[in-house]
Amino acid sequence: MILEITLVIVSSMICLTLDSIIEWWTHRYPMHKKLPGPLFRFLFWHHITVHHAEFSGKDYYHHSEEKRGTIPFPLWVGPLLIAVAVSPFALIWKFTGTPIPFYTSLIWAIIYYIVFEGIHQLMHLPDSPKVQRIRKSKWFKWLDEHHKIHHERASTNFNLVLPLADIMFGTRATRKK
Repeated sequence: MILEITLVIVSSMICLTLDSIIEWWTHRYPMHKKLPGPLFRFLFWHHITVHHAEFSGKDYYHHSEEKRGTIPFPLWVGPLLIAVAVSPFALIWKFTGTPIPFYTSLIWAIIYYIVFEGIHQLMHLPDSPKVQRIRKSKWFKWLDEHHKIHHERASTNFNLVLPLADIMFGTRATRKK
């Protein structure tokens, strides 16, 4: 039982770090740089031409409900990112025979993606009475400010959920005081 709990804890820590790196890399490179290939071209187009065009700078960070469709990824992107995140853990399962790291990573990757899409919606849409409690939390305010800076200076703050990779790779920016 101790071994299984240890595997869950270690797998969780590795998975959340990997999820942050995947989010950072996907946001920094294919979503902000024109890379070859149809998938990368699509991600760039969707992010720059659709999302950043609607939500750029200080004045355009929040929009009305009709702009909701410009915020999330298309439905097929989530399973693709989740598959990338869990693939190393599938190899661990294959070579060790234990599925615990794989299932732990699958659960965290799904949670991470759902939180990403949900938080991103809350950041860009006007206040709703249903979400005031979340929006007023220190955690949300900190992440929201982190993301606002990205929309003002697109070469910074690529993480949205867990800015660990921004810290690791030196792309985290704060307001100059």
